[in-house]
Amino acid sequence: CGATCMATSMPMRLAGLCRGARGTISRIPAILYHILTGRPPRCEPDPLICLAAAARNQIDPMDEDGELTRIVLKAMASAPADRYETVEDFQQAIRNYRSHDESLLLQMNAQVHLTEAGNANDYDKFNQAIFGLREALVLWPENPDAGKLLESAKTAYARCAREQHDYELALSQLDTENADHSELMRE
Repeated sequence: CGATCMATSMPMRLAGLCRGARGTISRIPAILYHILTGRPPRCEPDPLICLAAAARNQIDPMDEDGELTRIVLKAMASAPADRYETVEDFQQAIRNYRSHDESLLLQMNAQVHLTEAGNANDYDKFNQAIFGLREALVLWPENPDAGKLLESAKTAYARCAREQHDYELALSQLDTENADHSELMRE
């Protein structure tokens, strides 16, 4: 690659137009891009070509797509209005990503516990799954799958308890407001 400084520079910085917070954080997302991909945002052997690519904000595509990738690309957007307004906004986006990532990890572990619980009719595994899903929702209340999985786990736990003739435990897992639980409550 050409000079690293050019490979990680933003067009506004190269044009001398960096003013305000949006210009101040211009190299941070480029460094994060480099950490994620193992290469700078633009990689040309000739420093002049690299400089021209930086001036056009030509960014090499990233192989993976995900929340952190979207954060990096937003922070590196060509138009300042499309970037994070402040360093704090950029930091908050990364903090949110970390919470979401932790929430997804808890959800994934809960799914494993739920599968094990169903296979072994294991109350402890059901409790671990339900606790993990509740914690996942504390970290990220909008987690798109944890809420549905929590309801599924509670229903499976209630069915397991019912099959063991543990009716009080079965009823304690069900929600009278949930229409999906009505049939199981009647049983």
